[in-house]
Amino acid sequence: KEDTRDVPKIKAPVLVFHGLKDPALHSHALNNTWEWVDNSVTIVTVPEAAHWVHSDAPKLVTDTISDWLKRNPL
Repeated sequence: KEDTRDVPKIKAPVLVFHGLKDPALHSHALNNTWEWVDNSVTIVTVPEAAHWVHSDAPKLVTDTISDWLKRNPL
């Protein structure tokens, strides 16, 4: 197992979109994503989307980002 003790955690809030029909990145890759972040993590899975979630579900992505930014101001 790789030693990751010296890898710094992400300090900013994180928003992740994942298309469940993605042939390259499988949903199990999302496991433990939060362990790399020292803040809030929001994971949005989109059943009908593939790799390009913003293209497959543009309204969902736009609305989610807008709402998320209101709750997580930069």
